[in-house]
Amino acid sequence: MEEATRVPYGYQERDISILMDAIKGKSKSRLLYRLPTGGGKTMVFTEIASRFLSGSEKNVVVLTHRKELLKQTAETLQKRNVKN
Repeated sequence: MEEATRVPYGYQERDISILMDAIKGKSKSRLLYRLPTGGGKTMVFTEIASRFLSGSEKNVVVLTHRKELLKQTAETLQKRNVKN
């Protein structure tokens, strides 16, 4: 299934909802989210970015520590129609 039409798995959707609630709550706490290799981290943060930016004038910053991850991230965001 192409990334743009893929929907999050149940555990990803649950986690996205929890993270979005924490972000929107404007809590002073810091968030750290981790998944094992292949767990769908790119899908999760891409979906969070997409939802956060929807109908908003705000910005999102995504940091990666490898050039390969930068390319993967940019491609995934573009497929999800998130300007980057």
